[in-house]
Amino acid sequence: MKIIRLMSSENNFYLFTATMKFSWKNLCILILAMSAVPALALSPLAADLPTRVSAGIFALALILWVTEAVPLYVTSLLILFFNAAFLAPLVPVKHTIFLAPFFSDIIALFLGGLLLAEAGHKYHIDEWFADWILRFSGSKPRNILLAMMITTATLSMWMSNTATTAMMLLIAGAVIVPLGEGSDFAKAFFIGIPFSANLGGMMTPVGTPPNAIAMQAINNLQPGAMTFLDWMLVSCPLVILLLLILWGLLLLQHPAPKIRITTRPDFHIRFNLQTITVMIIFFLTVILWLTKDFHGMTSGTVALIPAIVFLGTGILDKRDFKNISWDVLFLVGGGLSLAVAMKEGGLNDFMIQQLPINELSLGSLMLVFILVGAVLTTFMSNTATANLIVPLAFIIPGITGLPLAIGTALAVSATMIMPVSTPPNAIAYSSGLLTMKDMVRTGFIISLIAIVVIVTLGYGWWRLLGYF
Repeated sequence: MKIIRLMSSENNFYLFTATMKFSWKNLCILILAMSAVPALALSPLAADLPTRVSAGIFALALILWVTEAVPLYVTSLLILFFNAAFLAPLVPVKHTIFLAPFFSDIIALFLGGLLLAEAGHKYHIDEWFADWILRFSGSKPRNILLAMMITTATLSMWMSNTATTAMMLLIAGAVIVPLGEGSDFAKAFFIGIPFSANLGGMMTPVGTPPNAIAMQAINNLQPGAMTFLDWMLVSCPLVILLLLILWGLLLLQHPAPKIRITTRPDFHIRFNLQTITVMIIFFLTVILWLTKDFHGMTSGTVALIPAIVFLGTGILDKRDFKNISWDVLFLVGGGLSLAVAMKEGGLNDFMIQQLPINELSLGSLMLVFILVGAVLTTFMSNTATANLIVPLAFIIPGITGLPLAIGTALAVSATMIMPVSTPPNAIAYSSGLLTMKDMVRTGFIISLIAIVVIVTLGYGWWRLLGYF
């Protein structure tokens, strides 16, 4: 195990992340997964050869993404290899169609979002925003908790929810000192912050990879049907409601003490030319993302603006560029390439013929997709889960896949029961302040509520907006 230490003057936090090591078990799983491609290709399955090959590639992805026998992004490269080497010669398309998703519009969008987050963190703009929010929160512990949850969710709309959680927990460590040793209410901060990060990431396409995967899938079928602003319209009301429910649940489980908290952490923020430039580019990029109807540029094209400005002016250097989550970009690209393989190989049509879902209503299908996604994401990456499930939303004849794709993407991010469910959960749990019971008790309830909200209010809200 590798230990990542997050330090402040008051507290030390430890995040344990598994590092990939060679083992015979993982090697056997890798061989099994790769052998699924020729095994299904040569099987007596009643389907054309391209369909059998694409089924084998899907099986390879499923095995490796569930077991994580190799890093998730390596699985994406394996998908690309099998698509280009074995599926492309069997279908009437060039192999480049499988390469294109690795720098599609949605990947450019996510790249721009990652660079914005890197610049914001490097020049402490995230700390400035947190300080600004806390100044208006007053001194009541319950109000400070809500302010920190709102701050975390807002930052997670644009930044890595992992980095946001790490920073906000360090701030919380200083804020809760007046509560005293062993305060039960301190647990509310260490549960509320990671859960708010998970929920906040649901609000924008750049907040978390499942959003980007769903948005790309929708736009592949109906170009321009889901813009940056559209995603915020379908998700933000639900997330705001869930944040308020989470706050109320935490106050019920961990009652706020009747004291005043007046201490504030010290922030060291310097407003220089670089900081001001980052802030201007950030707001310009967001405005352009929200006004596509006026200028016509795609979200991915707009996302190139911060990339060009920050890297071209030296605001971000070569080391910063290397520091962004390239593994996430490759993971998303692999999922998009898999979706192309399923379509071009005929696997989509074959699956819809075999699955007894034609008699189900849209609402029932949405519930099935969300429940399957919630269960899978408890045991595997939410990005990998979305990669596997979201493309299936668009293969059912007579059913619009938009609510299925959006519902699945939101549900896999809102399922946060276990410490291992999401990186923010792992960071909070590794602080030593929480027990497994503390996190599971709140996580199970809010995850269940989130599913109910998405299936009922979400379904009604999206219909009211005219998306189906």
